[in-house]
Amino acid sequence: MQLETWKITGGGFHFGLHGLGQEQTDFIFHSDSLFSALVSQLVALEGSLAADEFLEPFRAGNPPFLLTSTYPFAGEVAFFPTPQLRQVETPTGHPTLRPKERKRIAFVSTEVFRRLANGESLADLYISGRLLQKKSLLLSAAEAAALPESMAKGESQVWEIEKRPRVVLGRHTQNSQIYFTGQVAYTPGCGLWFGVHWLMDDPQARFTLRNLLEHLAVSGLGGERSAGLGACQIQPWGTIELPDAAGKYWTNLSRYHPRPEEIGCLTAPNASYRLEPVGGWLQSAASSGQRRKAVTMVVEGSVLGPLAVETPGALPDARPGYEKDPDPLKHQVIRLGQTVAVGLDVEGVPE
Repeated sequence: MQLETWKITGGGFHFGLHGLGQEQTDFIFHSDSLFSALVSQLVALEGSLAADEFLEPFRAGNPPFLLTSTYPFAGEVAFFPTPQLRQVETPTGHPTLRPKERKRIAFVSTEVFRRLANGESLADLYISGRLLQKKSLLLSAAEAAALPESMAKGESQVWEIEKRPRVVLGRHTQNSQIYFTGQVAYTPGCGLWFGVHWLMDDPQARFTLRNLLEHLAVSGLGGERSAGLGACQIQPWGTIELPDAAGKYWTNLSRYHPRPEEIGCLTAPNASYRLEPVGGWLQSAASSGQRRKAVTMVVEGSVLGPLAVETPGALPDARPGYEKDPDPLKHQVIRLGQTVAVGLDVEGVPE
């Protein structure tokens, strides 16, 4: 499988977390939110009819492309979510990782990810590798030369999360009140990247996606854009070859919402996954201040059983509904639950 990659760089971002206030921010932007931002951009540029036409092949289960979530990069090193491979019995004397150490490694570099996909041990790669960002990022010793100079010397982090002070004025009394907004800032030479898996050669879809990404970079990514956050540059970053998932165990690089006939991948003997309810506020010209229905997603980096489909996942409708008004928006609120799948060799993997 060939993954077309794009990198995102900018001054600061606010990626909201479900159920938490503005003081909190995530440090990545998930695939369903990125896809929704693109569709929202298309509506603003060309109207809802153009968006419906764009979404039709996704609804029909025949999308021209799939998106990954965004993940950190440092210098020329891209990081992937660590596949949650089950720990199995190991021979005496073979290196093992304590549960705390395994849990802390949230992302691994391209080389480490490929080697895990090919059946190598995370424990072996941990011992011979290098750790960044408070031991949450693992890369190989050879890849350290591709890091920014300050990071290679251990003088900086890939990203920092801080609270940014804001002031609100009372409408009538004009009294001021301070509050804080979470902001994630990436070190120079670092940022986020995401992948596009093209499933068909469609020049029009490629043109549309590139055009939407150009406009999205200007309008901004994430929340708090009116306060100066989110402005960024989105640029092509080459391609990465990864193992195909056909007939194999696999890991997801995007949030995943299984179709009913795909539930078997969650019950496979070596499956290991985590579920997350995804809600939040929506943006619609029909009505403001509406919350999406929560949709249950399989978290990125899960390990799932073999499937006989090339594009796993569904597009759940998260439109709100109330007793007095079952359909206040009069249109769908699509969340991208179709995922980019990477094949894994999970048999006999010592962890």
